[in-house]
Amino acid sequence: MEKMEKQLNLWIQEMTTNRKGVADSVVVRLKAKEIYGHVTQGQENVKPFSASAGWLARFKRRYPIKNVKLAGKTSSTDQEAAEEFKKYLLSIIHEKGYTEEQVFNADETGLFYKNVGKRTYVMQMASKAPGFKSFKDSATLLLCANAKGDFKCKPLLVHRAQNPRALRGTNLNRMPVHWRWNKKAWMASDIFWDWFHHCFIPEAERYLHGKNLAFRVLLILDIAPVHCREELENAHPNMEVLLMPPNTASLIQLLSQGVIKAFKALYTRELYSKASEALSADKGTSMTDLLEGSHYSQCY
Repeated sequence: MEKMEKQLNLWIQEMTTNRKGVADSVVVRLKAKEIYGHVTQGQENVKPFSASAGWLARFKRRYPIKNVKLAGKTSSTDQEAAEEFKKYLLSIIHEKGYTEEQVFNADETGLFYKNVGKRTYVMQMASKAPGFKSFKDSATLLLCANAKGDFKCKPLLVHRAQNPRALRGTNLNRMPVHWRWNKKAWMASDIFWDWFHHCFIPEAERYLHGKNLAFRVLLILDIAPVHCREELENAHPNMEVLLMPPNTASLIQLLSQGVIKAFKALYTRELYSKASEALSADKGTSMTDLLEGSHYSQCY
């Protein structure tokens, strides 16, 4: 274990000195497991090593490593309005007999698909992380799932390009997302309504019919310019839409209670896993080089 930790510490120092952007606990733990496998190869009775969060905390105490958090935003919430809406939502569900399978929540979120994370591991002397940069290549995702937790819609992705050069020759209809675009990669009313009528409704209907349940849907959304209350009220005869009060999404929105966070964590883990493989294969490549040249097909 000590040999592995010394090698890991040297690797972090090298990445930091050369400004290669070692980022987030995920990539450090993946690298630790990789090194442990190398140093114990051929040995007998090797103890399993999972690179747990507890081990990482102890490792950071043993070596002069600091976890630097980049600045982020905070948002206000309205606890009272959130509690009132929860009561109202429960009354609607009980009065109209919606099952957990029939209650859906959709939410938009930004995805910086080349971002190396909010925390960058650097040595104490380099705690300001000079020369490091956060990649701003972004897309908008719309995720949707039901309260039962056994169904999730195919994600909608809004990119800034209709046909990115890196995806030439790729059938975008076969991507694991519904691909849409505009120049700012933002959600827009026409994109939302296209998703609502041509993606969400057919997918929800197929799912409910497969469960032998009536095609009745309660869709919960936050308040946003693209979610027009008047249009949503009569959007579909089998559809009821509720809009949450302003500034309450972080408290009561289903997808904000860890689902989106878990999605991004899994995405980041996969990104780091591929990056770790590439860095090991080419010693002259840095994390920055990798992300600057990464392909959309690998990101998505």
